[in-house]
Amino acid sequence: MRRLDFDTLGSTNDTALELAGKYPHQALLIVAATQHGGRGRNGRAWSSPRGGAWLSVVWPCKLALEHYEPAPLLAGLAVIDAIAPHLPPGCDPAIKWPNDVMLDNCKLAGVLCQRQVAAGPTTTHQAAPLVVGIGINVNIDPEQLGANLRQPATSLRQVTGHDVDLSALIDSVAANLAQRMQRLEAGNFSPSQVAEVENRLIWRGKQVNFLHAGASKQGWLRGLDTQGRLLLEIDGGMMTLNAGEIQQLAKV
Repeated sequence: MRRLDFDTLGSTNDTALELAGKYPHQALLIVAATQHGGRGRNGRAWSSPRGGAWLSVVWPCKLALEHYEPAPLLAGLAVIDAIAPHLPPGCDPAIKWPNDVMLDNCKLAGVLCQRQVAAGPTTTHQAAPLVVGIGINVNIDPEQLGANLRQPATSLRQVTGHDVDLSALIDSVAANLAQRMQRLEAGNFSPSQVAEVENRLIWRGKQVNFLHAGASKQGWLRGLDTQGRLLLEIDGGMMTLNAGEIQQLAKV
C-alpha cells in the first residue's frame, strides 16, 4: 500500500478520490495531520485537529461494489485491532452500526465510505475503487472538538492518560483494513465475520431508535445479516435495514 502524507488537507477522502485515478489499481493510504473540511456521514462537519488520525484508504475493487457493503464495519474492526494494545484492562470498544467506534458510550472514531466512479464507459468494476475514510480521536482532548457535538466524544489520550505513536497507529489501521478487505474479497461476509461484528455491536438486544429519511422507529436491535445490514425487530416482525442510524433510547 502506497502511503502519501500531507500536513493540511480539506478532506483526505476528497484527495483520495482525486489520486485514485493517478494511481490506478493501487491501494493508497492518504494521511493528513489536520483537515479543514473533514466530514462525516450526511455531510456533517468533522473536526480534525492535530493529534488525531485522519486517513483514507483507496481500495481497488476486484468485485462488484455491492460486495463491499460491510466495508464500514470492517473499518471499525480494523480500528479496534489497532487501538486494542493501547487500552487499559476492562476497556471494551464497541461498534455503533454502521460506522462508529465507541468507548464507554462515547465516540472515538468514525468511518465514511465513498465510491470513485470512472469517467466514460467501463466493462470492469476495477475502475471504480472504494475510498474508506477513517477519523480517530487519538492524541487530543475532546474539548478540542468543539461544543456542538451530536454525541459525547472521547479520545485515546483521555482513556489511556498518555499519547501514542500516531504514525504507527495509522499504519496498523491501514494494514488491518487491507487484511480484512482481502478476506472479504476471498468470499462473502462470512458467519465468523458477522459474529465478530455482532460481538462488538453496541446496544445489541436492547431497544433503540432507528432514524432514516426524517422518520423514526423504535425496535429491538437483534444483530446483522450476511451483508452487514441491521436486523431490527419491530412489533414482532424483523426488518432488514441498510441505511440510517441508531440511537439509544433515553432512560426514564
